[in-house]
Amino acid sequence: AMGRLADAETHYRRAIALNPRYAAAWSNLGVVLDALGRKAEAAAAYREALRQDPQNAGARVNLAQVYESNGDAAQARKLLEEVLQDDPTLPEAHYTLARVLEGQGHLDEARVHYNAFLTNSNGQFPKLEAAVRRRLAALKGGIP
Repeated sequence: AMGRLADAETHYRRAIALNPRYAAAWSNLGVVLDALGRKAEAAAAYREALRQDPQNAGARVNLAQVYESNGDAAQARKLLEEVLQDDPTLPEAHYTLARVLEGQGHLDEARVHYNAFLTNSNGQFPKLEAAVRRRLAALKGGIP
């Protein structure tokens, strides 16, 4: 949060060295590596987090975001649909799936998931919620 990504990477790697089965540390290391632009390493860290904890929703959503950024929308969509099957109220999964669907040209489905993001986010992401409302207005399909 402080922008000290190199320090964060060092500390997450230290935590992993102490407990290689610590899925949250693997997932957070993936977030740091992704922020550093090291997408392949981030994906590997997310995969390891999922190997340790297959139900880690954060790692699953973050891995889907890496797939999306690498142009693998089909894999991203599949993973996000699995996440939402397990937890249909997870706002991050709805938001990411909406972006993937919009990128694939499935605008009606994207609107459904943007709206689900707004319904389930409960003020957790105020800037993103405002951006989604603007996006829905542009797509003409927001929650009234």
